[in-house]
This record gives sequence, C-alpha cells and structure tokens, in this order.
Amino acid sequence: LGEEDWKYAEVNFYHILDAMVAQQDERAIPHIEGAEEFFPERSVEPRICREAIDRIEEGDPDSAFAWEAGEMAFPAEKIMEGLGRIGSEWGRERGESGGSDESEELIRCPGCGLDLPAIAETCPDCGRRL
Repeated sequence: LGEEDWKYAEVNFYHILDAMVAQQDERAIPHIEGAEEFFPERSVEPRICREAIDRIEEGDPDSAFAWEAGEMAFPAEKIMEGLGRIGSEWGRERGESGGSDESEELIRCPGCGLDLPAIAETCPDCGRRL
C-alpha cells in the first residue's frame, strides 16, 4: 500500500469480516482470532473481531462492522452527553439559566457508573434498570 492508502486497508478489513460473517463458515474463526491478536488490545478492532466470531458461532449473518467500529470508537450518545455537560457548566459560569434545577438532577448507574438524568429508567450504556 502507498503512503496515502492506509485508510483503505481498514475499510477492506471490515469488508472482509462482513463477508466472513455473511458466509457463516466456522473455518474462518481461527483466522479472525489471528487478526484479533494482531491489533493493540485497547483498540476497537479486537472487539469487532470478537463480535464477528460470536456472530458466526451464534449463526447471526448480520454485520456492518465498519459502522459498528465507528460507533464504538466515537459513541455519539456519550459525546452528546459530554457536550451537554460542558454547555451547562459554561452557561452556569456566565450566569445563564438552562431551566429548572430539577431537570439537571443526575443519578449514577450502579452498573457502569454513567451519570444519567434522574428521570431515566434504564441505563442506555449497560441496559440496567435504575
């Protein structure tokens, strides 16, 4: 691959994983495990490899791994939650009122530690009922 072609290698990786899962051939599992061990432990790719293996073992042919990897790497819900907190803090520092204090009351999920609005019934991150 050329110097600028690195970005396509990752897309090809996800495309190949999608094809392996769609084929539902268990002979692909050792190859996916090898790929899983190749990537750094804290990166998204080992989790995607594990998900691909699980889907083959469970007989689930559905996959959109490039999309799922993006969501794992940049979880939109958590990003928006963080931006909302930053905006609220900035508004308070400027003396702006963002609404009643009751609406900003937060509770912490005992399962994953995520701060949620007090009116939440279920944690969107771990699925635990609050």
